[in-house]
Amino acid sequence: MRAFLDEVKSWWGTAPTPRTPIWLLAGLVVLAFLFRLPDLASRPLWYDEAFSVLFSKTGLQGMIKGTLTPGASGSADIHPLLYYLLLWIWTGLFGSSVLVVRLLSVFISLMVLIVLVVMMNRMISIRAATISGLLFALSPFQIQYAQEARMYGLLSLWLLMSAYFIWQGCNCNARWPWVAFGTTAALAMYTHVLAAVFLMPLAFSLFWFRRPDLWRRLFTGIGVAVVLYLPWGIQLPGQLNKVAAAYWIERPSLASLIQTMLVFITGLPLDGAFLVLGLFLSITVVVFLAMLMLRILRNRVQPARELAWFAFLAITPVAILFVISQLQPVYIVRGLLPSGVMFILLSGGALANSAGLPGMRVALAAALISGSMLGQFVHVQYEGFPYAPFEAVGKFLEDELIEGDVILHSNKISMIPQAYYSPNLPQTYIADPPGSGSDTLARPTQEVLGLLAEPNALSAVRDARRVFFLIFKQEFLNQQVGPASNPTLLWLQTYYDQIGKMEWGDLQLYLFVFDSYQLTLTGVGAVELR
Repeated sequence: MRAFLDEVKSWWGTAPTPRTPIWLLAGLVVLAFLFRLPDLASRPLWYDEAFSVLFSKTGLQGMIKGTLTPGASGSADIHPLLYYLLLWIWTGLFGSSVLVVRLLSVFISLMVLIVLVVMMNRMISIRAATISGLLFALSPFQIQYAQEARMYGLLSLWLLMSAYFIWQGCNCNARWPWVAFGTTAALAMYTHVLAAVFLMPLAFSLFWFRRPDLWRRLFTGIGVAVVLYLPWGIQLPGQLNKVAAAYWIERPSLASLIQTMLVFITGLPLDGAFLVLGLFLSITVVVFLAMLMLRILRNRVQPARELAWFAFLAITPVAILFVISQLQPVYIVRGLLPSGVMFILLSGGALANSAGLPGMRVALAAALISGSMLGQFVHVQYEGFPYAPFEAVGKFLEDELIEGDVILHSNKISMIPQAYYSPNLPQTYIADPPGSGSDTLARPTQEVLGLLAEPNALSAVRDARRVFFLIFKQEFLNQQVGPASNPTLLWLQTYYDQIGKMEWGDLQLYLFVFDSYQLTLTGVGAVELR
């Protein structure tokens, strides 16, 4: 037993490691929590978040069926189930209100903060840990995804822990860090398949820390990850086929890399003068951070190797994802949230290092803080697409609806959130064009959700006397067409009388009444949606 305890202690290193003050952790956690509170409950759930809640409510069996059942183009869904499983347990304990479902992401983000601070204190110094913790607490990118009911914060947690265990394994003689690395790597893959673009460069850390002699232990960790991930890994080809056959992401360009830089520092979206200011601040951060790193590396001050490693882990996953996406577009900036954490560690460590000139550190700190303030201001103010006041829309429809009315959504983007807020309304939606980039909600997933799409407007409205039609203005912008070019809206305007139109932000509501004379002339059986 004593030998086992000694082995566990050696997990954290052979030499005594500095303890992180509880008061520091508590202060940073409180600060981060306060910056994650604004709009946590008041901002409506959008499509991805509402899907997370509704899908998790189907339970483990429903989620497996809705994900792995073969569809026309591979598996029904592309995401592993770990986050959905945690959300299912969480909502089972605390309910499924907007505040509750987002608090899980806040809690995960605070866990990332704790791991980050402890990691930086042990790797570099308490000063570096404090600065990195402050940057993480104030980062617009990290705040945004700490306020969304999605899996990207959980992905950051597992990958940050994986990196820490790799570092521990390279700096002590213990075996446990490699087993822990394999475990957290598998958990990361169970969270999101894009974990692979981070784990690939992480595996080269042995050469970074000049420990190629540890390759057997690295392969032990990889073996643990493979064994743990195998039950899901055998399903991976079907999910990758789904991505290859139908996925909405476009091939990234140089603009995508600039966008990633902006997201890491100021967050998005930014428009007009804010975009110009954000770009200036981001370039300032990159320039002064590069200058600081050059001085640190040139002077070979401690911990130059660790800081260069953070830079490697921040940049390489972006590059790998960019190259892969030239063949199969999968470049989603939110999937690079773990790289954003590494960028924070790099910035915090560089600011804490005395090798750089004070003026450089002041300029870098000022640019980082200004970028944070800008990003948070824009984030709090933003109410556009894909957000909409679905709860208010639902209450309006409940008051206006009479027997026989139909609520028709142009697609799933407004239907899924409205189904969360107004589950008892008689509403349906039009299916995505089969095989198109937007065809991401497969039939098996629709079945477990109990929300089956209709192929066209005629099938959806049937003999309804009145139709309430909902569509985002962004849909016209994405298609670069006007309202008259939307096939569903055009059909309704042809065979029904439009008697009203309302707008809630970017969400438009049209009211149509049955034109009995026109349909009598045409004949219902002869009407065909094209």
